[in-house]
Amino acid sequence: MLKVAVIILVIVFGYSAVISLMGLIIPRVAMGSILKAVTGETLDNAQNTTYLKAIKVSVMSSAVFAVSGTIVSFFILFTGFRKAQRWAWWALLIGGCISGIGGGILPISIGDKVYSLIFIIGVVIFLVGIFLPIKEFFGKAAEKA
Repeated sequence: MLKVAVIILVIVFGYSAVISLMGLIIPRVAMGSILKAVTGETLDNAQNTTYLKAIKVSVMSSAVFAVSGTIVSFFILFTGFRKAQRWAWWALLIGGCISGIGGGILPISIGDKVYSLIFIIGVVIFLVGIFLPIKEFFGKAAEKA
């Protein structure tokens, strides 16, 4: 089960990396989604360029944090998690919950359907990957190791 969980988590972290990098490379996608959810306007109709610059900076800085969190998650996954070390399970669970809840609350609260769906899908797949091998971390065999 541990190998399957590692594969699932590689997929989740890859998914997270792609979404995060999109915020850096093409921030207009996230900007358009946020603007539409909050104001009902599209980027093409938005008049205030100062506000658009502020949204762009916010999206890009959030993406930098998301990319760095994804890199840390990969390190934890490949150093401790794949060896069934408890610290790695806890680190991924806590970090994943913080980023999943923190990253998901804003889009859900403003009614951004696109990013809400992206986060819900990511969190569900993450939870499957983290809880699938739980016996290998906390079962009787883990106690003897």
